[in-house]
Amino acid sequence: MSEPPDSIQRAIANFNRLRSPEAFAEFIGFANNELYVRFTGSFCRSCGVIDYFEDLIFELDDKSPISLAVIDFEPEDEATFQVRYRITYQKPSCAR
Repeated sequence: MSEPPDSIQRAIANFNRLRSPEAFAEFIGFANNELYVRFTGSFCRSCGVIDYFEDLIFELDDKSPISLAVIDFEPEDEATFQVRYRITYQKPSCAR
């Protein structure tokens, strides 16, 4: 597995800056247009843990040609989840 694009690395760093220690995202791997991220933390159980996984999607820069979608997630234990995202690359639009 190789390193993810810079925009995804920045999104993870920004997510951690804003949500740690309640939730912390850690890059696991990137292959075949799929991104694997481990989330750990106490999480806010009332709002649902999947909200944290989706929050990472919103941390991508608006100018990034990359979009993410949650494919699935697996709990590793009560405070840790492994999430798999689909990465879609969008062609930049031409200015007219």
